[in-house]
Amino acid sequence: MVQSWRAVTWLEKPPCRPKIVISSDEQRLPVPPRHWGQWLQLPLIGRLARGYNAARFAGTLAMLAAVVVCNFFGRHLVAMTLTAGALALGTVLTPAALQAMAARLEAAGHRVALGSAALAARRRVAELIVTADPLGNRVELFHGPEVAEKPFIPGRAISGFRTGPLGMGHAVLNVPRVEDVLPFYREVLGFGLSDWVENPFRAYFMHVNGRHHSLALIETGKASLHHLMMECLSLDDVGQGYDIALSEEGRIGTTLGRHTNDWMTSFYARTPGGFLVEYGWGGRHIEPATWQPVRMDSGPSLWGHDRHWAGPEAVAKGREMRMAAAARGERAPVQVLPGNHTLMPGACPWWDGLRGAAE
Repeated sequence: MVQSWRAVTWLEKPPCRPKIVISSDEQRLPVPPRHWGQWLQLPLIGRLARGYNAARFAGTLAMLAAVVVCNFFGRHLVAMTLTAGALALGTVLTPAALQAMAARLEAAGHRVALGSAALAARRRVAELIVTADPLGNRVELFHGPEVAEKPFIPGRAISGFRTGPLGMGHAVLNVPRVEDVLPFYREVLGFGLSDWVENPFRAYFMHVNGRHHSLALIETGKASLHHLMMECLSLDDVGQGYDIALSEEGRIGTTLGRHTNDWMTSFYARTPGGFLVEYGWGGRHIEPATWQPVRMDSGPSLWGHDRHWAGPEAVAKGREMRMAAAARGERAPVQVLPGNHTLMPGACPWWDGLRGAAE
């Protein structure tokens, strides 16, 4: 695979180091190993993920640093860089905004460290700060990402990924208790609540832009990464990825299906690191300024998504909830982009009547 990382320019000139008061040396906070990238090059994950196109991510390399996941000497680490208005501080973090966020974190009692020049170089950003959520998950905030002049060459023929101002996708964390973690992301970092579920498990979904959720917390009694999501531009890319996963025994963690809240059609693949990767298409777009969160009572999926990773009881419960939702007539519109669909002419009076009423 060819990568054009050497031809880079700064979005802005590297600024003078802001006067951020830090409470500890950076090395005292959890630091991922140097070769964290290998976790995205594992046989299946590499085949699914290496088609990420830098040009489709607003020209930034934040796609590599957006969610870094690794299991290192038995410790679960998550490093997240939040961009595109994630902190309600503007469309891109500036040096002043980064300094303000560091002060905000310190005021809330969270230790903050200024990332070293070496770490910033590895992340390919001008500057970053490092902190941790209440469970110890590493969180990185940055400004000044580098810009690649040329896109990736995909590892297989795919249409690309839906990223840009929406970020790389989403991350979902296992947490012992939602209440112990939710205030950090909502009240300190400024995430908006999209919706939540209480059955068959407790989960809270949060947004930072038009993507329905960029982060979610699932109450499972443990602290770890549950999954990462990547959203394709074509449904066929997901289907072909599903074929790849099906060819490897035990690789499917959750079967192909469609979610009730973000309307994503996806499947989940197991990784050697112990977490899942959701590979999807057709995610829901919301308007953060007017969005009103609601409790979702129909279960996590409209159809499919047998959660084999959770055991036979969870699979049976999920099927029961899906059948009940289907009996109530629950459906969701398909989310499409210009160029990836064709409108069919009306051929059914019943359907045309429903469409006319909706319009």
